[in-house]
Amino acid sequence: MPQIEPLTIFHSYAHADQTTFGMFLSGLRAYAAQHNISIDDWYDENIAKGRAWREEIATQIDSRKTMTVWLTPNSVTRPEVEKEVKAALEKGKFVLPILFTADTILPKYLEAYQVVKAFEYATHFDDLYAKVLETLKNPYPPDLGIPHRKHNLYVATLGKHGGRTSVITALNQLLVDQYLRQLGAEL
Repeated sequence: MPQIEPLTIFHSYAHADQTTFGMFLSGLRAYAAQHNISIDDWYDENIAKGRAWREEIATQIDSRKTMTVWLTPNSVTRPEVEKEVKAALEKGKFVLPILFTADTILPKYLEAYQVVKAFEYATHFDDLYAKVLETLKNPYPPDLGIPHRKHNLYVATLGKHGGRTSVITALNQLLVDQYLRQLGAEL
């Protein structure tokens, strides 16, 4: 049986949210194990004592294909979280923002991205873990043929409304035009 490549994830969060983030991460890992989803995830608690933490974070972002960013009132004000997200986006990593509370205001640098609203899964945590893992496993629509390492787009949700194709999520206009030409549709 061929070795399945693990899903590599960098987790960005605020230390003030360590308890809730830790519960989410434990649940995500348990769900992945129960469903035979191989993950290799990392967050800053894994930094060895005595290591230069900024360098280690940069190395880990480089070595991961995807990132989750745990958005709370604490994390959206933390410059470290913003730096991590921007570094991942600049390197073409797929970033999945997870909005933990309904009262969290998205930071400007993430306003164009679709988010997973964790608070909507308050009584169905397995559905949240499934949504996060499925999105990280399949971050781009298959018919766009986007190599995930070269683009930092979030999930491009394209839908039909009244016979016209509309772009629901922000997407690079060139790729939208290419997709629409493939469909033979017009905006």
